[in-house]
Amino acid sequence: MRRGRIRIGHSAVRARGSLPRCSECAWLVGALLFGSLLLGCERRLGSASLAYTPSGSHLHWPKKNIVLTPAPERNGQKPPALLGTTLAAAASIWNDALSSCQAPRLLANLEVLAAPSVRDDLVNTVTLHQFKWCPISSIQREDCYPSDLQGRTHLYPTLQPGTPRDGELRGIDIELNDVDFHWSAQGEVGDTLSLQTLLVHELGHVLGLDHPCGPNTEWSQKKKPLVPCDPSATAQVMRADIASVTKGEKVAPSKSEIAAVCGLYRSSNGPSP
Repeated sequence: MRRGRIRIGHSAVRARGSLPRCSECAWLVGALLFGSLLLGCERRLGSASLAYTPSGSHLHWPKKNIVLTPAPERNGQKPPALLGTTLAAAASIWNDALSSCQAPRLLANLEVLAAPSVRDDLVNTVTLHQFKWCPISSIQREDCYPSDLQGRTHLYPTLQPGTPRDGELRGIDIELNDVDFHWSAQGEVGDTLSLQTLLVHELGHVLGLDHPCGPNTEWSQKKKPLVPCDPSATAQVMRADIASVTKGEKVAPSKSEIAAVCGLYRSSNGPSP
């Protein structure tokens, strides 16, 4: 068994030479206007994208509850209280959205870890970096994450191509950038962004979703075309810059994102890859 670590028309034909009656003209104009409205809504809502293993299986959980535990950035410290409260709120947003299907529930742990833990150890941690935006074990600045990256979700799937276990997630770790960005619970303080919105996005990765637009991630489907994000399409929480484009507005998973996650867990006996 391999263990993997993956870094989240309608057309009408008329006889030549004949002219449409006025009633038909009105109908065609109405249909075109209605179609334009639908197209505008579709562009705003967009479609959801799922995360895949290198062999093409969906990432999914074999368990019904995913426990998420706040962790400190350094030994001997405690994670900020803001992290625990916003993590619980973001988890509730997803749980409410997925209440009608068999998707796993996200549970925010009231206990916190005493030491940092970002590794494949079956413990799902969430860390807010306030000192340096780098991997916990990094020594040199060259090892640090890009400064324009707001958050990073590490996924640890089982890689067994051709078997039902391919893509089963054993655990995850979430790291959040409080060095190059400043956060408040919902972006209500000064020049801050919403930490709750960022966590809703990262928890979407935890549940098996990928970015619908913008740069592909390491778990994007093979040969997925690069699709730029529409500046007006702010309805999807899985666009990578959602915390910046919403600027404190309350967000919730779109219908397409909810349907995509629920589709991974249609069977009451567990997820289907």
